[in-house]
Amino acid sequence: MPASTLESLVVLESSWTSFTINSLDPRHARILPILFQDKISLPLRNKDGAHLLDETRSLLITSLKRFVTISGDYGVAPENITIVASPGVTQIDNFESLRSEVKSQLKLNIHALDRRTENKVYVHGLAAAFHHASGLFVDMKFSSTTFNWIDAKDEIRSGDREVSIPFGFGNLAPVMEADQDVQEAKTQEIAEAVRQAMDSLDIPPSLTNVAERRGGHKLYICGVGVRSLTYWLLCQHPRYPVSLASGFAQTPERLCNDWASVDWESFKRNSNMSETTRLRTKSSIFLAYSIYEALPSIRKILYTENNMRDGILFNMLPSNITAQDPIIVATAPYALPGALKLTSVLRNALPSNTPEVISQRLALALSNASYIHSSYPREVQSNASMLVATSGVLAAANGISHTMRALLGLALSNRWGGETTSRLRPVRKAFLAVPPERELAWWALYLGHVMHLVGGAYPGAHVRPGVIDLSVKNETERGFTLSVVCHKDNVFGHNPIVQSRIDKLPVKIEALAAEFAFTVPEVVIEVVSV
Repeated sequence: MPASTLESLVVLESSWTSFTINSLDPRHARILPILFQDKISLPLRNKDGAHLLDETRSLLITSLKRFVTISGDYGVAPENITIVASPGVTQIDNFESLRSEVKSQLKLNIHALDRRTENKVYVHGLAAAFHHASGLFVDMKFSSTTFNWIDAKDEIRSGDREVSIPFGFGNLAPVMEADQDVQEAKTQEIAEAVRQAMDSLDIPPSLTNVAERRGGHKLYICGVGVRSLTYWLLCQHPRYPVSLASGFAQTPERLCNDWASVDWESFKRNSNMSETTRLRTKSSIFLAYSIYEALPSIRKILYTENNMRDGILFNMLPSNITAQDPIIVATAPYALPGALKLTSVLRNALPSNTPEVISQRLALALSNASYIHSSYPREVQSNASMLVATSGVLAAANGISHTMRALLGLALSNRWGGETTSRLRPVRKAFLAVPPERELAWWALYLGHVMHLVGGAYPGAHVRPGVIDLSVKNETERGFTLSVVCHKDNVFGHNPIVQSRIDKLPVKIEALAAEFAFTVPEVVIEVVSV
């Protein structure tokens, strides 16, 4: 990749400093690829929070020098090395002295963020974490929680003025050691503060109207406390197949069930956290639960770490890149030249009432990724492809939700026949439970079965005329007919491989319907040879 598109970024926070080398090449900038990353736990404020100690300053300068050298090894231009300090760091009394020393020794400036700029950075970080984020969001901090709204569908917009409540995962930790009555009273206190905050938040009518049509707002929970929060949530579901913190989503009912059924003593025994971290984890989930209880109608809760690095880089990108779909950008490098035509073939097998996430997003992503595992041994193709977005080559891509990762994995597994080993069958079952609407998993599996046939007809993604024709007929509320026309005079359509897949398709679709207890669209396969 061109060296001119590489950007080295250092973010100075109160308790740690992160170092990343990133690519902003327009071909993949939307998913914010990282070439190198490092992080040091280095408190830049002493216990009184007022002064940077000489020993800490020396360690920081040494770490910066090391990173500058590493950046040079990667070919990063000196002018593309950026150091940013959060407001918490800029408030130490000898910050300007640190700034001067870095300028003197490294010839680099430290860019100081004020609170307003920091808030803008975090909004862009949230926009980077999801495709077209839209709804309410809360930023959970140590001693406060802020509320705002976001709409990133066309351009990244949020409220000019955020509102805060004086409760955070840090100052609520002592409450977690109190008795039930104290916790219930604190829940009511938080709820009242949340309601007052929401009353002063100017949510645009466009978001309110969407919420009314779809049964509630999406609620995005982000901030420093989210990593431990999502870790705890994932621990409540040991078979959950995605271990990434960002992109996790759940229904409000599931959050309430998790809070009500948790065994804190078991969590304390089995986790590797310190007592302080465990208390903060408990206070994070307590705070999330209390906030949800006080908010207006919420249909889905989504979580992201929303780090400053993502927001700073995303803010550098033009709107035509930030508007791109992360799953399409992530899979595009693996697409063969005929991927777009292949997508058209797939969409011919989808009825008009197919969910948009399947017809518009998954169909193209599946076409792009369908040949990644062509060179793998047949016995592992289905297994490896199922994990491609959770622990495979797409795992590092930023901005892809857990639901989309699961849908792509299910579709790709069936694209290679769907023959998972006994070891991975529980993983497949867990993937089926990730999408909030179970029918989405059926659509992904159905599309994968169709792609198995299409992949045999067009082995190199070169869509030739007169091989097979797919179309949908007889659409009703109950289902539809998939017509498969095979041309007998074409060696690609009329050959043992394709004929075998055509013969097995009705059996696979019927088995899929049985797996979903026949609660999904009824599909009739009509095969015609001409």
